[in-house]
Amino acid sequence: MMQLVVFVLCLVSFVCLMLGMPKHYAFVTQTTLGYSQQRVLRGAGWLVLLLAAWVAVWQWPWDEGLVVWLGWLSVVGVAQVFCLPYWPWQAKAKKRLSSRKAKVEVTEDNEATVSTPGRPFWKPAAIAGCMALLLVTVVWQYRQTPVKPLLREGAYHGQIGPWAYTLAEIHTDAPEVEALQLGIKEFLIRFCDSCNAEISIAYLKVREPRTLRSAGMSFSGNRERYVELAIPPKATLDDGLWLTVVSKQGEVFQQRLEFEQISPAMAEFIRNRS
Repeated sequence: MMQLVVFVLCLVSFVCLMLGMPKHYAFVTQTTLGYSQQRVLRGAGWLVLLLAAWVAVWQWPWDEGLVVWLGWLSVVGVAQVFCLPYWPWQAKAKKRLSSRKAKVEVTEDNEATVSTPGRPFWKPAAIAGCMALLLVTVVWQYRQTPVKPLLREGAYHGQIGPWAYTLAEIHTDAPEVEALQLGIKEFLIRFCDSCNAEISIAYLKVREPRTLRSAGMSFSGNRERYVELAIPPKATLDDGLWLTVVSKQGEVFQQRLEFEQISPAMAEFIRNRS
């Protein structure tokens, strides 16, 4: 659905920018473009173009969002270039031009015959082929774009204290084993939009923390918070995964989470090591 929103915004922005050019405006509308109309159309085009970029970056990580935005810009630009010559007004202009360029042939009986050049049959087929290729490329790119971790079906939705949150593992495979036989697993958490203004910091840890100093690894970020969690070599499933959230007023909330709920791959990793 968001792909369609980005596409429509890119299309609207390109149409506004095109109509902001006097030559194209006269070609499409058969009227003259005023100076105030030109400024409004160009301004609206740039604003909608920036809005499309913002929607893409908001929906996906900024690097993936820019790729999606640039991809739809390419599709819309090429489609506009190919479709503009076949605008209905252009057909009448071509007809008048063809009539002026009609060839007059004189036969042996001194009879004049008029022949007009026809449109090459391969042009519509070539345009249709290019558009089909672009459509296949966009569909393939869309299917290859991974779903954001917090939007997966397996993401965990919970409530800690007065705040709702969504917690998910970034990768669904088993944790990577690094130095000291520590398993490393990456997570993202996102609190409700109104909650961020009330939360000071959040931690994630294997085993129950005894004090706030041992609350675990702290999440970094503002909207989507990231943490790289270390799994101790002797961790068991009974230890649980503990989420600690501290409000800006100093209130501390803790919650125990089951490994199976958050990351089945992490639970299997701990089960095989114990």
